[in-house]
Amino acid sequence: MPDNLQKWDALASGSWKGPPEQRWFHDYLLYPAICERIKSKMRILDYGCGSGEFLTFARGQGHEVVGLDPSVAMAKRAERENPNVLVANHAGLLANYLFDAVVMNLVLSCVDNSVGALSAASSFSSRLIVTVPHPCFSLFDDLHCTTQRRWISPRNSDDERELYFCRPIQEVVWDPAGTATNLYHRSLTELFEAFRHCQLHVVDLFEPLPVVEGACIARLYDRFTRIPAFMLFDLHKE
Repeated sequence: MPDNLQKWDALASGSWKGPPEQRWFHDYLLYPAICERIKSKMRILDYGCGSGEFLTFARGQGHEVVGLDPSVAMAKRAERENPNVLVANHAGLLANYLFDAVVMNLVLSCVDNSVGALSAASSFSSRLIVTVPHPCFSLFDDLHCTTQRRWISPRNSDDERELYFCRPIQEVVWDPAGTATNLYHRSLTELFEAFRHCQLHVVDLFEPLPVVEGACIARLYDRFTRIPAFMLFDLHKE
């Protein structure tokens, strides 16, 4: 098993859910933005579902959901969090399934082979919804403060562009136990080259902002409404 998968397994057995601030940018920004793109009731594959929080959110919107995560421990945790939902830990287990849309929420940030991940995901549907950390702006200091993460590699200046343009790969600590995984940042050029290689056409892209309910934590809401921290791509296979 690759080292990163072992680390995700370790995370799944630890403290994954915490206070509201730890889930803020998922619950009030990314998940609502994704579901805004798929308003009608659809059959969705959450590709790289982790511990299953988006599965829960999408079910609440009336969608039929299936999860896939290569971490066995994460897949099991997602199943526990979502009774009666199929969660597979290997793509071969879903070989006969087709979906209206595949969601890849921050998955490209966790894999070194973006083309391979996109190609595998697009085998399940002609439509992909992909979110990534913003290639041009960074709010990761805010995210790490609220999620108890820290960058291992020292940063030489206060210029956050260094994170994206000089250090495309970082190791990030996720929990008090010190479990760390690689986090990958890609430029728009790299992303579009990967899309083109997989014959994925960008139908729309935008910088999602938090929904008004996110104002429950005003400090984060005010900051994230001013500077976009993520980018969402709505992709169709040619």
